[in-house]
Parts: sequence; C-alpha cells; structure tokens
Amino acid sequence: MFVEPDDQAEPKLSPSTATRLTEAFGAAPARGLEALASGFLHEPLPPTFVFWRGVAQRLFTALCHNPNLQDASTITIPKPAEAEWSALAEGAPPMRAWSI
Repeated sequence: MFVEPDDQAEPKLSPSTATRLTEAFGAAPARGLEALASGFLHEPLPPTFVFWRGVAQRLFTALCHNPNLQDASTITIPKPAEAEWSALAEGAPPMRAWSI
C-alpha cells in the first residue's frame, strides 16, 4: 500500500495527520492499518482512508474475538461470506492501482 498526496481528496488531512499516516504506512502497511484503526477512529478522513480504516477495524475485531489469540500459530480468521465480500468491494472508493 502506498500513501501519496491527493489534492482533490476531501476532507483534507491536517499536516500532522498526513505526517503520522505517512510515517505509519512508510514503516509497514500493517502499521498504517493499525494506526487507522486505533489512532484515527474519530478523525475526518478522505474516503480511501475511511475504507481502509473499516477494513482494519474488521480485521482487528476478528482477531480480538479469536479464541486462539494467545497462540499466534493457530490463529485463523474465517473468510467473509460472498455477500460481505461483494458489499465491501461495492463500497470501496476509487483508488489508484499500482504494479510492482
């Protein structure tokens, strides 16, 4: 996942929010998702960040409800139902695709 400025995104990120997110995602995509799901819960964010914050919150909720949380080697997260996947995809805002 890459984070880059988007002058057309609304609402605009404050300079401090932009710096914190850039640093978090720069460290690792997982760190960025963790930051979105914990440090920016009530922060007004552009649609792309709101989408990924929701994905991260779903992931962390599933992890927290996992009975095997103490043993990382046995953690499994059930695959969402097809309707959930479809709803998630349909609700995603436009995003740039990157190829490596």
